[in-house]
Amino acid sequence: MNGLSLIDSILDGVYGAANCGGRKGDYNFVPAVDIEKNGNAYVLYMDLPGKTEADIELSVKENILTIASAKADGANSGANDSTNNADNATNDSAKKEEESRYLICERIPAGNFKRTFTLANDCDAAKISAQLKNGVLTVTIPVKAEAEAQKIRIQAA
Repeated sequence: MNGLSLIDSILDGVYGAANCGGRKGDYNFVPAVDIEKNGNAYVLYMDLPGKTEADIELSVKENILTIASAKADGANSGANDSTNNADNATNDSAKKEEESRYLICERIPAGNFKRTFTLANDCDAAKISAQLKNGVLTVTIPVKAEAEAQKIRIQAA
């Protein structure tokens, strides 16, 4: 893959995600993240508006922290309020699309996503904690206590 193709694929992944105006498609959601070293821990902040604790999955395997959500919110789930048969639902959707068109589309619903982070060697993966408050996921990754150097006594031969 040449450099231009790589840039195109990156931009398509980020900016090509804005499917608006009733067009069907999967939203690629990349949540904003800040990571800081705070005392004896790394703290990761991730913006997840509209998500609940049940929507988010955190896991650690082989020093890789994965944060994911496979549950899309109502804005991009493709749900249809119509209780009529499939033909009527399709006609209603097409009629609604004809009546309304987005002129600007900047709000990408917080749908499916998966982000991975390689943990530093000094992280204590067994003690990771997470909290979701006001649409911000805070993941605290404690640093392992430093092992003190052991003095080895040399015996005379």
